[in-house]
Amino acid sequence: MPVGPDSLEAWIIRLCPFIEALGYLGMSFSKTTMQYYASGVVVAMACMGPPALQSALTKHVAKEDVGRLLGALSLMGSLNRVVGPTVLSFLYSFTVKSCPQTVFYVVAGVMFIGFILTLGIRAHGMIILCYCLTTSEIG
Repeated sequence: MPVGPDSLEAWIIRLCPFIEALGYLGMSFSKTTMQYYASGVVVAMACMGPPALQSALTKHVAKEDVGRLLGALSLMGSLNRVVGPTVLSFLYSFTVKSCPQTVFYVVAGVMFIGFILTLGIRAHGMIILCYCLTTSEIG
């Protein structure tokens, strides 16, 4: 049984932070409301990344420890939903007069760093569609 993400999960995990960084950069450079909304749609397209990451992480632990892992991930997500807006609001309060887009620059930078870090992820399996085709040909 392969450990780690399959090829599709690995590509989703790599692509989503990059898409999100592009969306936040688009928000920072947008001049009209429609450009801002379009950038929001781009950011929303990256929402498939966290479930793919959770799925890949569960493949690294024993079956009896999956609940503990998902609980820890839930705790980290909850802390992120408290600390992230607090830090970004604090940053925004300091930069709103000089450069209100700074928050979007910072978030885009963090997402780009996340993208760089995901380049180290290696797939240990096959894309599910290819696996189904291969097993049907063998059987």
